[in-house]
Amino acid sequence: MQEITPTAASTDFRSNLMSDGPNPLVKYPALRQIEVQLRDYVMQPTPDMKTDYLIAVGAPEIGAAHVRQSVSELNQGADALIAQRYGAPSAPNGSCGVEPTAELPFRPVEQAIKPVDWMFLSGACVDGKANGIASVRSADGVQHFTGQFVDGRAVDGIYQDTAQNLLYVGPISQSGEPVRASLRHQWPGKSVVYYIGDLQGGLANGKGVSVSPSSVGGLHLNTAGQFAATKLNGFGTYQSLMNFGDGGRKVGAWIGSWADGKAHGLAGNTNDADSLFVGTYEHGQGNGVGGMYYADLTPLSTYRAFRFGGYRGGKRDGGHLIQNAWSGMEAREVWRNGLMIEDDTFDFGQIFALAGGAAVLGMSNIPAAAKVQMGGAYTADVMGNTGGSNTINTANALAGGAAAGRPGMIGGRPVSSSVAPAGAMRTESYSFTCAHSGSHTIQIPYRDASKLPIKKAYTKTMACNETDNWSKALADCNRAFGNQSCQEQ
Repeated sequence: MQEITPTAASTDFRSNLMSDGPNPLVKYPALRQIEVQLRDYVMQPTPDMKTDYLIAVGAPEIGAAHVRQSVSELNQGADALIAQRYGAPSAPNGSCGVEPTAELPFRPVEQAIKPVDWMFLSGACVDGKANGIASVRSADGVQHFTGQFVDGRAVDGIYQDTAQNLLYVGPISQSGEPVRASLRHQWPGKSVVYYIGDLQGGLANGKGVSVSPSSVGGLHLNTAGQFAATKLNGFGTYQSLMNFGDGGRKVGAWIGSWADGKAHGLAGNTNDADSLFVGTYEHGQGNGVGGMYYADLTPLSTYRAFRFGGYRGGKRDGGHLIQNAWSGMEAREVWRNGLMIEDDTFDFGQIFALAGGAAVLGMSNIPAAAKVQMGGAYTADVMGNTGGSNTINTANALAGGAAAGRPGMIGGRPVSSSVAPAGAMRTESYSFTCAHSGSHTIQIPYRDASKLPIKKAYTKTMACNETDNWSKALADCNRAFGNQSCQEQ
């Protein structure tokens, strides 16, 4: 039987996504937004359009058109660019003073910052200093710069390092300030890389886009988004190149939050062939919850399904809900450390609680970093049946000592303290029945017994995934406790 090709797999996957729609088990608004973006990526019909889409999502301030124009210019080479910008080189103009450049325009991350001493070659010289358009080179003849000088200082132009196979076009940092530029480089044994964006200290810092020539044609997106010391830190996108089938190559995509170059927080990916996943990550591994769409690539197979469940250390862990995309039939599984197990006692209300709690966090008026911390604590509480201790401790930590009687702060903003503490934290077992997931018992932490009914109503609404009651539950919590998750100070 003939194996499906990468191109055919992408075409079929687009058709399946259009037919089946978004994952109905993913409730968290922020994750649903990432899912929409990944679906839009899959819908792009050509490799170049896919690359351009990820650039637009990850670094809209730079944009795909500017990236492609910069790559085209860099491919012309230094001599052609110098001729276009500055015309034919002028004759040598004797000795002229040139200040050392404080730092290399671009460097490997492991290389220390070092100044560049220049020798004047030709160009404008006023009062014994380079002023205007001039050309200089390093004493060893490896580094060259042609461009604008002011009082002997290089401020903007074209820099090349023939030893490093580096071409840089843009401003020259004078004292460590960030600059926006474009460059082309190729370290020994590596492929050509283009970077268009912000640099500081010779490293990618700020908004930027890194691309390379693609083995499947056009440009391949390495990374686009917020950088710190050459790695994604913040929101960003990238394309992954993987083996596919019998010797084929396939390009997939990642979209989401990053820390030190690894997915951290809310993120998702698709191989643009048979799967699309969104979930919560910690240092590059799935931790918390995730939702997946899967379409079987086996010829003549029509199996396609949605999934939502728990993850730990990058493996399935906890309850998982599965819905057949064609028939709508549902199934339930329990996983431990990546292995499916038999467990008749598992409380699937946890999964609904996770979905509902994630939705609340998504709508809460707190900073993104705090949402990630609160989401992790909430997940640990629900999956571990801790009675809410992780969420309470995290909330208190984010509140900057509110538990000690001081007004709290989250992301620099005060947390409402209109409700005074009412005694020590206690817990009460609350049993209830959900229409779709049966009976559950959850430990509810509380201080003020008079407000316990509000917490119970909120708990049942979230655990039973009663979306029609979310607005009232949030409003009641906010009115009684000063926040949308019924947390007591």
